[in-house]
Amino acid sequence: MFNDEFAFAFTGLYDVSRAVLLEQFRKNLERYSGSKILRLKDWYDAFDRLRSYLETLQRERIVIFLDELLWMDTRKSNFLPAFSFFWNDWASTVSNMKIIVCGSATTWMMSHVIGDKGGLYGRVSRAIYLSSFTLAETEEFLKKVKGMEISHRENMGKSTG
Repeated sequence: MFNDEFAFAFTGLYDVSRAVLLEQFRKNLERYSGSKILRLKDWYDAFDRLRSYLETLQRERIVIFLDELLWMDTRKSNFLPAFSFFWNDWASTVSNMKIIVCGSATTWMMSHVIGDKGGLYGRVSRAIYLSSFTLAETEEFLKKVKGMEISHRENMGKSTG
């Protein structure tokens, strides 16, 4: 849909510290901005630096993609309040801004994002519920999108070790 033309994208990491997440976020921000980014103190600082970078963009559409949101919201990280502040204080006022958030844990996304009673309350414009592909659907998808030919029969009987 966006042809991988994100202004910024980041995927949370499972079971790592806030410090590791912030460092990976900083590295992604450096890649996208092309500028040196100093160490991030916390998520408020991270979103402030993201804002500073995004304010420099002259694009028809600014798309931010955050995947595995729940993994960014580590214990006492203040990720969700910082993200809420970023959205409510600035990003929601930018008419060409789209933020896409994803997470593989439906229950967490429902309670912390879609059903949030705090800073994200009523902020979700569209929710897309996706169920897992079957093996046949995965094969069909890969053939169409990636041009890959996958044959279950070719792999039958082959050992991996």
